[in-house]
Amino acid sequence: MIVSTSSGASTTRAPTGGSAKVSIVMPAYNTGFFIAEAVESVLAQSYPNWELVIIDDGSTDNTGSIIEGFTDPRIVALRQPNGGLTSARNLGLSNVSGDWVLFLDSDDLLRPDALDVLIEAAWARRARTPAVVYGDYVRIDETGAKFGRRDLLTKIRKRPSGDLVRFLLQSFVMMIGTAIVRRDVAMKVGQLRAGLEPMEDWAWFALASLHGEFVSVGQTTTLYRLRKSSLSMTAGLNVERYRPALDVVFDNPELRQRFSDHELRALRARREASICNFIAAQYVRVRNYRAAARAYVTGMRRSIRTAPRGAGMIALAAFGL
Repeated sequence: MIVSTSSGASTTRAPTGGSAKVSIVMPAYNTGFFIAEAVESVLAQSYPNWELVIIDDGSTDNTGSIIEGFTDPRIVALRQPNGGLTSARNLGLSNVSGDWVLFLDSDDLLRPDALDVLIEAAWARRARTPAVVYGDYVRIDETGAKFGRRDLLTKIRKRPSGDLVRFLLQSFVMMIGTAIVRRDVAMKVGQLRAGLEPMEDWAWFALASLHGEFVSVGQTTTLYRLRKSSLSMTAGLNVERYRPALDVVFDNPELRQRFSDHELRALRARREASICNFIAAQYVRVRNYRAAARAYVTGMRRSIRTAPRGAGMIALAAFGL
């Protein structure tokens, strides 16, 4: 259960503008090499009304001592025995006090104006406060150097806003660290489900889309660190790993009231195909073209409608986007 907000916000509409408090949830496990930079990126925010809830998930390196070195009163440090990324995020979510929630991994970075940009976009829709406001990201490598040319893609591609339930059932629109979620929406969706990795974030946001509109700010807010050990680059290349998350979403009672069984079967087939296309793009990035071709063909067999988009995704990956 999430604790009540300290700002006295309504459960149906979060404050915007300078009165809105953003709670940043940062799980950390053996990220001593990266976490100081991640925390510093929060401290550098031009928007001051935030709290950072760091969860040390039983680290065995120097992560804990680095966290203890930060003395800003807006930082809350928690520790638990190692339970995994989802468990740590849930502990953080149960201890937030803000009006909006942002999940930031301890090896990723926020741009200095990220919170300003996201809250300003929420304020612009104050007559109808969105459920989620999200930005875009660029990739960095383990040294912090820019990886690929995704910043060019951000300038030319417009991401969708509005009622995105149908869209999210077929695809994924944002990386988790780019989005602020209205806190009452987070309460309705509840904690992230364990055992759904590497797609627990998609499942959570897909269900969040049932509770309001999404707004894209059309700007880069987050630097996403791509490490060789990242789940999306290892276990994420096995399509069977995605099935539990798909089951949870497509069996949701609210969705079954909104869509017919026929529609849900078609939407699920397109989502499975989009996963295959993502896997194909990842294989292209590591130059395993034979595996990429197999994944792409598998996607076409699930839904031919996704083939053009998948081909575009693979082409972009080949050019480092």
